[in-house]
Amino acid sequence: MSMLKQTSGRVLRGGILAAAVLLAAAASAGAQAKPVWMKLFDGKDLSGWGYSADYWGVDSGMLQGQGKASVNTFCHSDRKYSDFVLSVKARLWQTKAGYTNSGLQYRSAFIDSSAHRMKGYQVDIGDGLDGAMYPEGAYPADANMVGNDACRKFINPNGWNHFLVTANGSKVRHELNGNLCAEYTGSVLDGYIGLQLHATTLVMKVDFKDLYIRPLNNSFVIPEQSATTLDDNFSGTGVVARAARTNASLVFSGRDLIVPASFWSGTSGSVRVALNDFSGRSVYARPIAASGVAPLRITLPELAPGTHILSVVGAGGEFSGLLR
Repeated sequence: MSMLKQTSGRVLRGGILAAAVLLAAAASAGAQAKPVWMKLFDGKDLSGWGYSADYWGVDSGMLQGQGKASVNTFCHSDRKYSDFVLSVKARLWQTKAGYTNSGLQYRSAFIDSSAHRMKGYQVDIGDGLDGAMYPEGAYPADANMVGNDACRKFINPNGWNHFLVTANGSKVRHELNGNLCAEYTGSVLDGYIGLQLHATTLVMKVDFKDLYIRPLNNSFVIPEQSATTLDDNFSGTGVVARAARTNASLVFSGRDLIVPASFWSGTSGSVRVALNDFSGRSVYARPIAASGVAPLRITLPELAPGTHILSVVGAGGEFSGLLR
C-alpha cells in the first residue's frame, strides 16, 4: 500500500444495492484498514511513567501495583492526552476480607505529583463498581458517578478484564469486556492517564497489560517505533457497543480507499481525509463532499516509501490506520 495513485475524489452512485455490492466486493478483494495504536507499556520497564518504586514495578511483562498504601497511589503517564481511545487489560486480586479496588484514570490532574496522587475521571475496577465512571478526588467539581449495575455480570473475578475508554471531545464512554457501562458528558478535555493502587489496610495487588492508546481528531502523533495494529476486537463486542461505536471500518479496493456512508449523516455532508508521516508532516489533507447512501471512493496520492498514518473524519464516524 505504500505506492498509491494520483489524488482524486469521487462518489460512486447507484443506490443502496450498488453500495452494498461494492463494499462486499471490496472487502473480499482488498485489505481491511486497521486502526493504528500506540503502545503505552512495552512489558520491559516503566519508561514514560511516573510512579513510586515502593508500589509499582514490572513482573513477567505486566505492569504491577502491590502493597499496603496509606493513600491512593498511582502509576501515571508523563504526558497529557485529550481525544483518544484507550485500551487496557486489568486483573485485580481480590482478598477474602476488606476493601479491594483499583481504577484507570484518564484526563486527570495531580493532587500531589511528587507523591503520585491523582484526581479526575476514573474507570472503576473492583468492589462491584467495575466499568463505572468515578470522579477521583471529587474532581472535576461538576462530575457525578456514572455507572451501570448490570455491568457487574460481565466481570471476570480474579481474571483479566478488558476496559475501553473512548473520549471524543466532551463525549466519553466506558466499555467492559465489550459491553457499554457508562456514558457521560465531561467538562475536562485533557489530562494524564493513571493506574491506581487503592489505599487499604491489607496488601493489595493489581496487574495491567496490553496498554494501548490511539488518537481521535489527530490529537497527537504516534512515534513510528511505538505504532502497532491489533487483531484483537478492541472496539467492543456487546450489542450496545456495536450500535454506538464511533470507529468505523474502511476497505481498499485495489488502490482506492472506500469510505461508507456511515461517515456522514443525512443526504449530504463531507469527510476529511489526511495522510501524515511519522515526523508529523502532512502529506495530504482535503475535505471531500459526500452525499446519499453510496460510498465515497477516493484515490489517494502516490506516497514515498515508509509508513504513513491515514485519518478519515466525518460527522458520523472516524478512522485512523497505518499505510505501510
